[in-house]
Amino acid sequence: MFLDWLKGPYRPPTRYQDPELSARLSFAGFMTVDEVIRLLESEISTRREEITRYRDRNLARDPALPFDHTPGNFVGTWEHETGAAGNGRARRGVRDVAAAVAGRGGFGCPARHPWS
Repeated sequence: MFLDWLKGPYRPPTRYQDPELSARLSFAGFMTVDEVIRLLESEISTRREEITRYRDRNLARDPALPFDHTPGNFVGTWEHETGAAGNGRARRGVRDVAAAVAGRGGFGCPARHPWS
């Protein structure tokens, strides 16, 4: 059952902070290099699609209740930019891991590591 989950289809969640990718990667030793790369490529592809989809979305708010747009828009923009920056860092990190796994090196691991 464990390997069914580990090697089964991975559907990246809408929140890049979700722990499933990290959980699966922590058991990468039970997967082939191609399976790890496939997992990482799925994550990278989904994050690229999200960036394309949400990059230019309208973040304006028009609530029915009294609303001060100055701090509301400032905080909303800050949340969006912070989330986008975090997504970018996460995506770059996943891309770096994928490149290292594909090249079987660049891990910064001790010499005893078989891919070093």
